[in-house]
Amino acid sequence: MVRRKRTLVVAKTAAPAEQQPVSNEEGVSVGKENSVTAWDDLNHSDDNTDFLGHCGVWAVGCPLEESMNVLRLCRLSGAKRFTSPHPTLITHIIRGSRMNQIESRDVVQYLEEHEDVPVVTLDWLDRSVSRQEEMPVDERFLVNISDIAKLNTLFDKKVDACASMQSVGETNSQSILSGGGVKKPRDGIFSGYYFTVCAIRGTSEETVAESIIRQQGGRMFNASLPAAVATEKSKAFAICPSSLTAIEVNRLKAQNGDFASVPEPNRFTVYWLRCCVEAGRLLTPQKGTPCFKPLSFSLPMVGMDKISCVSVFCLYMKDVT
Repeated sequence: MVRRKRTLVVAKTAAPAEQQPVSNEEGVSVGKENSVTAWDDLNHSDDNTDFLGHCGVWAVGCPLEESMNVLRLCRLSGAKRFTSPHPTLITHIIRGSRMNQIESRDVVQYLEEHEDVPVVTLDWLDRSVSRQEEMPVDERFLVNISDIAKLNTLFDKKVDACASMQSVGETNSQSILSGGGVKKPRDGIFSGYYFTVCAIRGTSEETVAESIIRQQGGRMFNASLPAAVATEKSKAFAICPSSLTAIEVNRLKAQNGDFASVPEPNRFTVYWLRCCVEAGRLLTPQKGTPCFKPLSFSLPMVGMDKISCVSVFCLYMKDVT
């Protein structure tokens, strides 16, 4: 009698596959729950074509969501994104949905010297990426320049209407800071907050910072902390340069009571002001946003001129990077 050898066949269960992120049609990873804010989302692919590599786009008036979309589309197409006008490298101006008066004035001034640069909607860039080719600039995407100019006209009328109010505010700042009878021109994301710019006084950033703060409803102070926020110092901010060493901090504290009265966590840069306006809210410094706060060491760093950098950009692009 021959015994048959029994063999036990065990079906191997496949190991659970590692959960893969869902991808959209552009190949960009999309999680089921996006818990990362746009300011921290720095991941992108370098394997995209550069069919728009010759294009330089200046995106103006884009809220946070649109700005991140412009950045994503530029990465997918190779287009160069500029946050401020460049005299020779801008080929297209992209108008966002929230262009303010200052931005419209910048665009009008730029077009006075660069009449050949078209102003287009974000749809032009989106359609170009979808078609994987540069779309022609036609009536589907063109923005009427007169609409931008009208925004300037409206702004000038508002300035004229508020001229006397602003004059009173400049000559009687103590009355304003104590909550006196001068009404704010308009509310904004900085409404209810107080700012000092003593750390950047005398620099080109001072004018820029004051303009942004006032446009967004913030108030300036240059003496001691205003009585309105003396018991709540979290409402006081100091706008600083990109670099602020310990020696400079001590000097500013000794010479400026307004700077000394602001808590250290509330020292921010002009870059932070711009990003807050773009996001439409006050942004909290995070790991991915080191430039929100002044750096504690001197710039430029000693010895950096001896470091060589290898770049794949052509020569004219290296000038702006």
